[in-house]
Amino acid sequence: MNVRQATRDDELFLWRMLYYAAHMGAHVEHALHFVDASDALCKRQLRDRSKNPPAGTPWTTEAEFEAITVYVQPPSEDERFNVVRHERHADDM
Repeated sequence: MNVRQATRDDELFLWRMLYYAAHMGAHVEHALHFVDASDALCKRQLRDRSKNPPAGTPWTTEAEFEAITVYVQPPSEDERFNVVRHERHADDM
């Protein structure tokens, strides 16, 4: 399959399978870091970081965040990743 012809769901699946093949199939040590944070917290951090960006720096808008995160899902046990979960809460900041 040509990645450029694939849908976004297919691309995410393909990248996960490539990662799996490279790391699990080769039996090498790996860690998949997963940050578990609410959308509200992530959006607040985006707003805070975009207040004074260096000149010419592109920043992710809330609309772009929404468009990207619909494809993000936590890793599942059947994927057999060595997951390092990082939980973030609004009161941690």
